[in-house]
Amino acid sequence: MPYYMDIHCIMYFQAHALYNSVNVRQPDDEEWHKKVFSTQMDYWKEHSQMTYEQHRSLKFQLQSELRSIREVNNREVAGSEYLVNNLEQTIRQACETDHAFYDFMKTLSIRCSEDMLKFTRRIIQSSIDILNDKPSCEFTVVAIGSIARGEATPYSDLEYLFLVEDNNQEAASYFEQLAITTYFLIGNLGETKLTNFDIEELNGWFDDRAKSGFKIDGLAKGAGNIPTGRGTEDRNHFITTPRQLSERYKRFLDNPCPQQGLHGDITQLLKYRKKIYQYGSSDLYDDVENTLEKIPISLSRQAANVRMLTYDLMKYDFVPSTAGLERRGFSINVKKDLYRFPSILLLDLSVLFNDHSETSWHALESLRNSSHLSPDLYSTMQFLLASATYIRLQTYLHHDSQDDRISVTKVNKMVHEPKTLPDDGSISTRRWFLPSKLFQKLSALSVPLKHALCVHVSIDSTASDIASLLQSYNVFNDGYYARADIYSISRGGKMCL
Repeated sequence: MPYYMDIHCIMYFQAHALYNSVNVRQPDDEEWHKKVFSTQMDYWKEHSQMTYEQHRSLKFQLQSELRSIREVNNREVAGSEYLVNNLEQTIRQACETDHAFYDFMKTLSIRCSEDMLKFTRRIIQSSIDILNDKPSCEFTVVAIGSIARGEATPYSDLEYLFLVEDNNQEAASYFEQLAITTYFLIGNLGETKLTNFDIEELNGWFDDRAKSGFKIDGLAKGAGNIPTGRGTEDRNHFITTPRQLSERYKRFLDNPCPQQGLHGDITQLLKYRKKIYQYGSSDLYDDVENTLEKIPISLSRQAANVRMLTYDLMKYDFVPSTAGLERRGFSINVKKDLYRFPSILLLDLSVLFNDHSETSWHALESLRNSSHLSPDLYSTMQFLLASATYIRLQTYLHHDSQDDRISVTKVNKMVHEPKTLPDDGSISTRRWFLPSKLFQKLSALSVPLKHALCVHVSIDSTASDIASLLQSYNVFNDGYYARADIYSISRGGKMCL
C-alpha cells in the first residue's frame, strides 16, 4: 500500500511554517522562536529529548554552513567575469573562451550540487540523531531534481525520497517522523515562503517577508517531490521500497497517460538520481539503479516522451525582442525565460533517447558522442546551458534568494513588476544586470533553435524524426530572420554572423 501523510502531520507542518514566518518578521522576539520549538516537541512527543538550546544551536550551525557554501560560490563566480567579457561574438563557431566558459560552469555547477548534497546529508544525520528511536530497517535517501542533475544553486529547492528496506506500519511511522523532522530543520533556516505550504486560510492577507531560498519542494500544487508527498493521493509519495518504486516506474513507463505525458511523470522525475545518505550495509540505491536502467522503452512511451518535449517547447517559448522587452520594462524572469529552456530540453532529449548519464552536463556530452546532436547543435546547447546556469546563479547570489528578476538594461524601468520586502521593510526593486554581450549571444543562439524545434517538432513526430532534425541542425538553416530584432535591444556592440 502507498503511504499518505495524514492531516495531523500536515497541520503540525503548516503551524511550524507559520511560526517560522513570524520569526522572520520579528527575529528578536524570543517568544516566536520558542513557539517553533514547542511545535516540534508537540509533534515528536516522547520520541525526542531535544532541548531548546540544542534546537537554537543546530539552527545557527546549519545557517552558517549554508552561508559558507554561498560565499564560496560567490567568490568563484566573481572570478569568472573575464570569461564572460571575452566571449567570442560570433555564432558561426565556438572559440577557446566559449569552451573555457562551459568547462568552468560545468565544474562549478556540479561542485555546488555536491556541496548541497553534503549539506542535505548533514540535515538527514541530524534528524536521525534528534529522534530517540533508531531506524527499524535499512534505508537510503536519494536526491532528485536539480541536485541530481548537477544544476543546483545554493538556493535550489530540495527534492528527495526515502528508499526503505521494509514499509510495514512500524517502519512507515518512523520514516514519517524522520521526514517531518527534516522538514522542520530545513524550515528553521527561515528561507521558506508560506505559499510553499498551501495554507489557504492565509491567502491574500498575510505579509510574508521570508525570502525564498533553500527549502523542501513543498505542499503547493505541482510540488510535493518529498518523502511524504503533499499528503493527498494526486501526487508522488516517496517512502517506498526499491521493488515498489521500480514497479511504479515500469507501470508509468509501459502505460503512459496522455495528460501525464504532457506534464511529465515519474519516469521523467527519476531520470537523474543521486544518493544522499545510506543507513545500513544494503545498497538499496544500486538495486533501483540496476532495475530502472534495464527496463526497455516501448513505442507508446516514446510517443509520450515526444508529447512532453512538444509541451515544453510551447511552455518555454520566450523570444527576446525590443517590443516584447519594452512591454515588460526590460525585465526578464531568469528561471522561466532563460534557464528552463536548455535545462528542460536536455532532460526531454535524455528521456527520449534513453540516456543514462550521471548529470545533465554528462548527458549533453553523451548525446553528442552517440551522434544524436550535430556539432553545431552541441556547441549551441553547451553555450545555452552554461550561460543560463551562470545567469541564474549570479541572479540568486545578487538577491541572496530565489528572486528571478534580472534586467537587460542598466536603467531599471519598473513596469508591473512585483516588489520585494527586505528585512528592514523597505521596498527594493534592485535587479541584477545581464551583460549585453552575454544576452546577445544567448539570444542569437536560442532563437533559431527554438524556431527550428517549434516548426519541425509536433506531437505527431517520431523519435526518429527528432533525431534526424538534431543530427542535421545548423544555426543558419532556421530562424535567421528571427535573430534580426535581437541586435537592436542593446545599444552597444553588434553580433558578428
